[in-house]
Amino acid sequence: IGLVSIGFPRIILAAVGGAMFGVVLGTLWSQVAMTLAILAPFLYSRHLGRELVARRMGRRLQQFDDLLGQHGFMVALLIRLCPVGNNFLTNYLAGVTAIPLGTFLTASFLGYLPQSFIFALLGSGFADHPHLRVWGGIGLMVTFSLFFLWYFRRSKEGAKILAAMRGE
Repeated sequence: IGLVSIGFPRIILAAVGGAMFGVVLGTLWSQVAMTLAILAPFLYSRHLGRELVARRMGRRLQQFDDLLGQHGFMVALLIRLCPVGNNFLTNYLAGVTAIPLGTFLTASFLGYLPQSFIFALLGSGFADHPHLRVWGGIGLMVTFSLFFLWYFRRSKEGAKILAAMRGE
């Protein structure tokens, strides 16, 4: 939990969980650890960083707050489902926005689930049937990534996230 909260890749945690506990328990334990790991940076930035970020980002922070106020769960879920991203920065940035902690935790838990399962599957593959599990995990990751890109480009929330990031 401590390592993931300071930037250690969460997918490695899921792979190790899969190797140690198997696919199902490895996914479950890594999910619990990853969800707990986002608490420290989220709460730290919520209580100590909002004013600093508000001064630097100004109107852009207000746009993110408005977006998260209207679609907080879906935005957080889309960010967590993204196969490429920075978990560390997301935790800190979410803390300086108005998204409620419970919404962020729930969306993060659900958003982590597909990748946690895939990497727990990959991790468990080192123990038995390595070729089937590794290639199956890689296939699932590619399929999931393509689906995410397709959905993100077509969703209203995806367009709003991109507009807020561009400062439009």
